[in-house]
Amino acid sequence: PRYLDLCDEMGLMVWYEIPNWAVLTKRSGRRGREHLEAMLERDYNHASLLILSVMNESWGIDLTEKWQREWLVEMFDYAKSLDPTRLVVDNSACVPNFHVKSDLDDYHVYFSVPDHARRWEAWCEDFANRPAWTYSRYGDAQRTKQEPIVLSEFGNWGLPKLSQLRRCQAENRDPWWFATGAGAARPEGCEDRFRQYHLDRVFGSWDKMAEASQWQEFLSLKFEIETMRKHSSIVGFVITEFTDLHWEANGLLDMCRNPKVFHKKLPEILGQDLLIPDRPRGGAYWGGEFFTLPVLLSHFSRHDLAGATLFWDVEGFGELSGQIPVVEAPPIGTSKIGEASLRIPDVDKARVVRLRLRLVDKTGAEITRADDTYSWYPATARDIPLRQAVYVHDPRGILPNARQALREAGVRLAEHLDDDVLCLASELDDRLLRWVDRGGAVLLLALERESLPRTTSGLASVGRDKNGWWGDWCSGLNWFKPDGAKAGGPWAGLSHLSPFDFTFQNVVPKRVLTGFDADRDFDDIWAGLFLGWVHFPATYAGGFRYGAGKVLATTFDLLRYIRRDPVGLIMLGDLLRFVGSPKFAPKKVVEMTRVEMSHTLVNTAEEGGAVWRYATAEPRGDWTAPDFNDGAWKTGKSGFGRGLEQVTARTRWNTADIWLRLEVHVPPEGVRGASVRYFHDDDMEVWVNGEPLFARPGYCTDYEDLTLAPDQAALFVPGRNVVCVHCVNRQGPQYVDIGITYEPGETALPPAGAPARPDEAKGTADGNGAVSATEVARREERTLQTTEA
Repeated sequence: PRYLDLCDEMGLMVWYEIPNWAVLTKRSGRRGREHLEAMLERDYNHASLLILSVMNESWGIDLTEKWQREWLVEMFDYAKSLDPTRLVVDNSACVPNFHVKSDLDDYHVYFSVPDHARRWEAWCEDFANRPAWTYSRYGDAQRTKQEPIVLSEFGNWGLPKLSQLRRCQAENRDPWWFATGAGAARPEGCEDRFRQYHLDRVFGSWDKMAEASQWQEFLSLKFEIETMRKHSSIVGFVITEFTDLHWEANGLLDMCRNPKVFHKKLPEILGQDLLIPDRPRGGAYWGGEFFTLPVLLSHFSRHDLAGATLFWDVEGFGELSGQIPVVEAPPIGTSKIGEASLRIPDVDKARVVRLRLRLVDKTGAEITRADDTYSWYPATARDIPLRQAVYVHDPRGILPNARQALREAGVRLAEHLDDDVLCLASELDDRLLRWVDRGGAVLLLALERESLPRTTSGLASVGRDKNGWWGDWCSGLNWFKPDGAKAGGPWAGLSHLSPFDFTFQNVVPKRVLTGFDADRDFDDIWAGLFLGWVHFPATYAGGFRYGAGKVLATTFDLLRYIRRDPVGLIMLGDLLRFVGSPKFAPKKVVEMTRVEMSHTLVNTAEEGGAVWRYATAEPRGDWTAPDFNDGAWKTGKSGFGRGLEQVTARTRWNTADIWLRLEVHVPPEGVRGASVRYFHDDDMEVWVNGEPLFARPGYCTDYEDLTLAPDQAALFVPGRNVVCVHCVNRQGPQYVDIGITYEPGETALPPAGAPARPDEAKGTADGNGAVSATEVARREERTLQTTEA
């Protein structure tokens, strides 16, 4: 009540909800009804109380059940009968749940910006047109189509400064809630991870990194609010949230109520009148281009706009300015009030510029202001000066415009993979690996899963859906290594490296590189990201050596918009020059022996599944031990789960945990190599014969493959083996599936001194994949040692 008293005095509107329960039963439903009565009896006279929700995001209710949807309608009607003066929401919805009967058509959604800026724009346009998916799909929706459309949750994270958090704690310690949260949302140990992943070499200190994170939060909020307010039918929004709440760092203030770095700029994006620079494309342009910026006004104030004037200018360029009279007063809602047009000057170097907008009324009083930043690049940078010719290696045709783009940039194209050329590639296949092994240099655009073969290197190109790497809810932070901006570096031609703003919208990576160790391999990592409180580090650009050659792999999407967007061409040129120079001298050395397993030990659900024993209550004793008695466990065919359309759930699993055991038999010759194919949502751990095999946190959105290291494959012994899996579901859909393939052990040794296969002596490849000369020598030495023994 004291909180509501203060809101009454300050004029803050309050939307509150009944505390949720875990499962709707007759008893919990009755308690919810009683709680609603008590809340309204106590708080009825608070003028600040505007909206009441029965449920939030269907926590504690299963809307696939008819009786529970009927109960929700009954609760809505009962709340309205108790207080017809206030707005009532049945279920403040998010994917995949919905409304049945509500005073507001509200929804929650989160997208990262600029990474998913286009998805945000498309989603807002759909939502503004009152789509069917916000209400029940079961034919029982009681919808008038007059409900106000409100985006009731959205936002992005901006990590707090640790120095400020600690100042409001006893003895300057970390807050107690650092030990709460899970996955990317757990703060505990964040400063240690910051140092371990060498992010001090990117940002300097935690607090400077926090400032970068907070400016990224503001950049995202600005774009999201401007996009929403383009649609007059979206009449309200709620930022998540006013302050950080423990580990959830998307507040406008931190947990100790310290303002974040953008605090003074909030009035520019939260006013009743909002100027919207309607950027026609990403944020980068060439010198000499003609640029036109439509300007919209979202008008909800009582200001008299008749006779108003829109002023615009480019900061630092006095000649680039103008004014636009607002001839007619715009209506309530959003409308276009003019355009700022200019020819971008021929700048001599890449630079960031700020375009400023001011709307003043007929008396000269300012109504509102806005600004937007852009990157301008010199027209001379359209040419890529390269000493070497470039060979384009694109065996599956996923870089259709590469040769044309290079030709237009003045690059000489090579017709053959000769020793003195650079290679731009989409895939490291056997032919290219042999060339690299002899000393070739490759810029690999790892835009697909097949770009990096399954080899002993552990390197892979993985979609950002895995582990939440898109950062839509638990926001991430993209970064470039500052060393790369030095002359001759991979980012030397960019206008700036931070923030990761709309300059980079058209090259946003859709995939990440795994197999780079954020600690050990940092010298060879040139760009990357992390999630939440510095978890799940991943690589966007990283280098490695193979044999006598070197490869720089990147997932930046450089070619998609290269004809119109400067950044893709600038980055492509810088990366090619870097790869072809002595400055690119990676320390990471990899072996890339291709692993193709010929025998199946366990089928995934894709191949019909396997019959596992499983439990959904925590087992007693050492359940991973081979001799554990699992006779009382249930049996079911893999995969296990619910709620995911892209996989086959042959056995329903809907609890928080599942424990799996499977007995398999290995032939007498044993296992020479093994590979695991898996899908997990969420955290998964795997054991073989009581020994840990591997673990995967988070979740994935497609099957992934892991080639086991020799010590891992050695856990499989001839005869009986037991594979054990534990998977946890933290929220949302859930699924787990495991498949295992293997290569049998060799039954006879080759003659002493002879290579395992005739062509290995030359360092070439056979059907089992590419083999480097170094690997050949190692195998020959191993064969000799074994024979002598």
